Amino acid sequence: MASIRPAIFAVICVLLVTAALWNFYSPDPPELESSNLSISEDILQLDNQTFALVRGPREFNFPNDHGAHLEFRSEWWYFTGNVFTSNGEHYGYQFTIFRQANGESKIKTHSDWESNHIYMAHMALTDAANNKFYSDEIFARGAAGLAQVVASPFSAHVDHWSATGRLINDCTGCMALNIRAEGDGFAIDLDLKSIKPVVYQGDRGFSQKGNSPGNASHYYSLTRMETKGNISVRGTIEAVNGLSWMDHEWSTSALDDQLVGWDWVSLQFDDGRELMYYQLRTEDGKAFETSEGTLVDENGGTERLIKEDVEFNSTRIWTNPSTNISYPVAWTFQIPHKNLSLEIEPMIDAQEHDNIFRYWEGAVNVVGMEGTKRIVGSGHLELVGYE
Repeated sequence: MASIRPAIFAVICVLLVTAALWNFYSPDPPELESSNLSISEDILQLDNQTFALVRGPREFNFPNDHGAHLEFRSEWWYFTGNVFTSNGEHYGYQFTIFRQANGESKIKTHSDWESNHIYMAHMALTDAANNKFYSDEIFARGAAGLAQVVASPFSAHVDHWSATGRLINDCTGCMALNIRAEGDGFAIDLDLKSIKPVVYQGDRGFSQKGNSPGNASHYYSLTRMETKGNISVRGTIEAVNGLSWMDHEWSTSALDDQLVGWDWVSLQFDDGRELMYYQLRTEDGKAFETSEGTLVDENGGTERLIKEDVEFNSTRIWTNPSTNISYPVAWTFQIPHKNLSLEIEPMIDAQEHDNIFRYWEGAVNVVGMEGTKRIVGSGHLELVGYE
């Protein structure tokens, strides 16, 4: 929601982008007031009657469920991570592929040029040492080999940006992957290997987003993936090592009417544990009742966290001087019944994606205490709906 997702409702950006792009191919494309779109646009009110709805838990099957689920309107494969050079320089990265269907769930011809799917990919790199944030995006229709996701062996690409890999034996859903993409002035070429089995978010992978029937997603994560490879910034190539996180989510729903955005965080601790939590926000800024998350132990065991278990509060605001949009970039996160208290700070404040959809997502550092035990880690934070 890995996001945008991871992000838990990150696919909303695809709803907007898809309609804009799809209309581009029609005789009368719409006029857009600006290059940035908002989740409050009327385009969110889409007819979902021809697509499947997520109504409850299901059995997952790998490798099949690593692939695309075309009977659902929206889907995304979300990779985020924190990597370090041999000198200790810290970089955060994001790589995401979104799929969005438009029109009916099935097309009426078998032509390779015919498709009702638009794919969008986002990538970003945070350079902590130089206080720089890079972001880029590309789009392609799901036709003529321009963009596609295949389950086995796993292959996902939008144009020349790609994630390819294979299953790892004796580890449920685990994959070894290569991620490769090149943006404007930066690039990533990273090998990822999951060292924990799949984590099923929510109720056995059924993640309820709102009270409306079917307003939910199927959602799983690979929460700890050893990562090594190269990053390139302005022509300088750096060898890096670190950890990554993968989210995969699919659904046909959008935000409930009373929801305006969300705050999502994924954290990886040095003690071998991970934490994901998303907070859906109502118009008055309060957390919606279906906000939830998961705490993952060292061996891959999980504890589900509901809204009442958590205190998640912002502590500092950053305002983009160019747009005057303010984001709560620093947070405290507490689980009182576990005596766990965390402080989450961004690597740098200016990690706003200024593409066709504007949102804040970037790398964070985390410190805290669990009783008398010190907690240290890193992760990613996503903030949507603050425009």
